[in-house]
Formats: sequence, structure tokens, C-alpha cells
Amino acid sequence: MSHKPKTPSSGTPPADRYVSIEQWLRRRRGYTIAVIITVALLTRAWCFLELAASPCFWTHEWDQSDMSTFHNWAETIAAGDWWSRTVRPPLHHWHIQIAGDYAERFPQRWAKLTVALDPDDPNAGARALWDRWCGGGRTYQSPLYPYLIAGTYMLLGPAVGWIYAWQMLLGTASIVLVHVLARRHFGDLAAIVAAALMLLYGPLLFYEFVLLRATLIVFLGLLIVLLLDRASERHTALRWLGVGFPLGLSLALKAHFVFLAIAAMGLVTVGLWTRWDRLARCAGALLVGLAIGFGPFVARNVVAGAPPLEMASNGPVTFLISNAVDSDCVSWNMGHAAEVLAETDNEFLPLVVATLGTHPTVTSYLRLLGAKILATWYWFESPNNTNFYYAQLHSRLLRWLPVSFGMIGPPALVGLILGLRRFRRHAPLYFLLLANLVVLYVFFVFGRFRLPLATALAPFAGFATARLARFVLMHRWKAAVATAVACALPAVYTLSPAFSLGPRTRAADVYVGYLVYYEVQLKSALAHGDLAAAAAILSESLAHQPPEIRMLGATHPAQNKNEARLAGFYAETYQHHARLLQDLGRAAEAEPQLARAAELQAAANAVPEYWKN
Repeated sequence: MSHKPKTPSSGTPPADRYVSIEQWLRRRRGYTIAVIITVALLTRAWCFLELAASPCFWTHEWDQSDMSTFHNWAETIAAGDWWSRTVRPPLHHWHIQIAGDYAERFPQRWAKLTVALDPDDPNAGARALWDRWCGGGRTYQSPLYPYLIAGTYMLLGPAVGWIYAWQMLLGTASIVLVHVLARRHFGDLAAIVAAALMLLYGPLLFYEFVLLRATLIVFLGLLIVLLLDRASERHTALRWLGVGFPLGLSLALKAHFVFLAIAAMGLVTVGLWTRWDRLARCAGALLVGLAIGFGPFVARNVVAGAPPLEMASNGPVTFLISNAVDSDCVSWNMGHAAEVLAETDNEFLPLVVATLGTHPTVTSYLRLLGAKILATWYWFESPNNTNFYYAQLHSRLLRWLPVSFGMIGPPALVGLILGLRRFRRHAPLYFLLLANLVVLYVFFVFGRFRLPLATALAPFAGFATARLARFVLMHRWKAAVATAVACALPAVYTLSPAFSLGPRTRAADVYVGYLVYYEVQLKSALAHGDLAAAAAILSESLAHQPPEIRMLGATHPAQNKNEARLAGFYAETYQHHARLLQDLGRAAEAEPQLARAAELQAAANAVPEYWKN
């Protein structure tokens, strides 16, 4: 008599159910990877089409941004300045403000600096000052990313869409790497969860369409960890050479990768401590790989007359404005910048000492550090140069993707604790995590700085979720409840809407979007006398207002300067739109536009002098 096989849900012992699921997933790894790649590419194609018809695609045209710095630098390289000899530090508004403070506090030094400069150039002195602090052949930011952009421009033309194309491929590869790393360390179910979190995490997708290096930092960090994993499993010179080369490149991408380089040297030393001949070969191969990857950038510095190992001259001043007294985790204080830079000439160690000296007590600095730690684990994506929440106004997909950092952090914290039992096995993942935390705690907790941390945490979040599933399937209810509570408790803070790190949409984001996109099209339409097209352009810009604006009016006045500035800007836009409609003979359509303009202007006027900082 034949019997029907028992299914896992009906007859499989609880202890075997989790194992059965893992085995089932293991047999379908190839299919899983194919699905991940397909979904990742489809969502990226969708987002590309949405953002290509929005201001978000053109933020590199804003001359006050890092995106503009990278774009202009890359064009200079592509034009033939291979050694970046003519590339100078950027001169943004905040650079000019610090230079003005310097001139006021040190008039004699300023007079000596500017005596031979062009008197008709109002920024000549500021440029000379920043050339002294950050120039002299040094690169203002790490050079790998602009050189990659330059290579793309030379091969395919100076269109940022090509940069976004390879960043989309790197983003897709990063999700695959998250899956592979989570599977190698924590199993197939954890890998599925980690990859799903990354597929549904909007900021990872968004930064692939910005001319910033966040996507490349994510990819290289995950790739290096995978290579470290493989090299630690079987120590061969070839594998450690393979670790060294991307590590060398990464040192020319961002300085925090030095922690992974130190970790790599520690792992090869610990792994081969008793076998000196193999240790010499593998450590030597690691150093050779580092030299191959990093060497060209050292040579560039030597040719340009800069210190050989200095990749980013803006590091010290960034530490200064992010750690001086009265700074906070997401905004800087420049009140002490001129004095500290005059004292230290932007030399790192003296500048660090002088910056910390601006705090009246140790407690003052610890409060700042504590604020950074809390902000690191909060859901809010702090904007800098660009804004994820502004991009959501122009992309349905980014609005629909449900995962925030506040969802990744709590289970990841549990996974980090659970993983400590096998720390040596998981060490490369922990080292990547620590390297990314250093950036946030030493500098700012900006969304773009936190993105690599989110991807480093994803395997641990998958691990905690898989462990919870295992406890449930094994009917270990006490362990399951304890794990669920441990995940839920930090989520009370990380997902809370009660704490504010700033407005979701800043007035500056709206101004920049209008400046680089809508105003360009508007001027072109008006120059050709096409009033209908001009009206349509303004109508399009008004269709993408932040939610804060839709609530403002005569009965709901602005509550702060940001809301007032937004209301004032949109009041002017509505008025301009109404005038165009009137010129087109569409007076009936213009009336509600004028009425809305009056409401918004009344809301803005509730905050006196709202245009002033």
C-alpha cells in the first residue's frame, strides 16, 4: 500500500523544516540570481525614464554642487589635461563666505595675499586663499571617480546618461553581491531577504542617477569583502593579488577604504601566522595589487607636485565644519573655519586638534557624537547636494518603493549581535561596516554617506530575519518572541516620525530644480515666442510641488523659513503662469492661478524676512 509523501507543513518535524527550505532555495540559486538581476534592471530602466524627464537628471549643471565639480573636472581631463594640472579647488558660496571671514579677521594677511591679484575680480582673493589651502597640485576630492567619468566622456561623449548607465549596472551588481555575501555567511533564506531589502530600498536606486560616487563606493566595498572572503578561505598569492588591486583603486575613491586595507593585511597575517613562506608570498601579492591599483594616482601627484599619498585636500576642512562647536549631525558651522584654517593651513592633525579645541568641554563634543550616532540609525535621508525626497516628487517608482533605512537598521542590529559568535568567519563584513560608520561619525550623517552602510547592513538584517523564521518553524516560541522584540524595540525610534532632522524638501532643492531644468526650457520657449509651450512648462513644474506646499494657504501659514521660502517661490511661479495664460487669452484658467498665488504669498508673509538666512 503506497503512502502519500508528507509535506513540510503537515508532517516534517519542526527541526527539519528550516533545513528543507534552505535546501530548496539552494537548488534554485541560479534562478534566484536571474530573478534578482531581471527585477533590478527593470526597475532601473523604469526609474531612468522617469528621472530623465525631470530636473533630477541635470543637477550637475548647478555650479554649487559636487556633481558640477566632478563633471567639470572630468571634462578637463577628457580635453587633454591627463594629470589634472589645471584643475583647481571649486569656489562655492561657502568657500567665499569663509574667505570673507578670513579677510575680516586677518586684514594684514589678506592684504598681503591679494596685493598682486586682479582688482576687477571680486573672487580673486578667495580663489587664491583656497588654492593655498587645498590647491598646489593636490586634488580637492579623490580622483578615481572623475577619471572614470572622463574615460566615459572620451569613449561615448560628454553626456551624463552614459555615467548613469554604468552606475545602474554597478547598482545591479551590488544587489547580487549583497545576495552572494549573505548566502555565504548566513544561508540562502538570509540572502533572499537581504537582496529583497536592497531591491526595495529607494536611495540605492536614486543615487545611481546622480553624478556622485556613492554607487561606486557601494560596489567596491562589497566586491572587496567578497574577495577577502575567498582569499581567507584558501590563501594563494593570486587571490590576495586580486584583493589588492580593487583595494588600491578604492584608496583613490575614498579615504575610508584604508580601514579595509588594514583589515586585509590583518586577515592574511592571522590566517598564515605559522607559515612564514606563504605569508610572505600572499602579503607580498596583496601589496603588489595595492601598488598596481593605487600607483597611477601616486604618480599623478608626483607629476603635479602634490604630496604622493594625499588624494583629497578637502578632508581636513570637511572635518572642521562638521565637528566644530555648534555643528550638528547634518549641517555645518563655519563660525570657526577662518580662524582654524588660518592657524593650521588645512594641515590635518593640527586642524583636528584645533577643531576639537573649539568645544568648551569634552561633553560638548560627546553630545555632537551622540547626535551623529542617533541620526545614523534614523529613517530620514538627510539631503546634501541632492535630495531623495525631491526626486520622489518626479518618480512614482521611488515613491512606491517601501523600504527605508529605519527598516533595515533594527534587524541588522540584532544580526550584528547574533553574528558575534562567529566573528572571525564574518570579520570582513564587520570591517566593511566599521569603515562606513567611521565616515558618518567623523564627518556628516548625509544620506549619500550612509548608503554604503545600508548595503553593508543588509546581510545582517537578512540573518536576523532568517533566524526569526527558523525559531518559528522549529516552534521555539520564546526565542522567536525575544528576537522579534529585539527587532521591534529599536524600530520604535528608527521609524518614528516624531524626530526631525530637517524638512523633507528644502527650498534649495526646488530652486535648483527650477534653475537647471524648467527655467532653461522656459527661456528657450519665450525666446522663440512660443507662449503655449512656456505655459505648459510652468504647469509641469507646478505639478511636482512638495506636499508641504499643498497644505499652505491663508488659513495655514508657513511655520518656518523653509516653508515660507517654498511658499514665496511657488507664489511667484503661479503668478508667472497666470500672466502667460492671460497673454494666451485664457483668462478663466488664469484666475485660480492668481488666487493660489495670493494664498501662498500670504502664507509666506507669516514668517518675516523669510528670504534672509
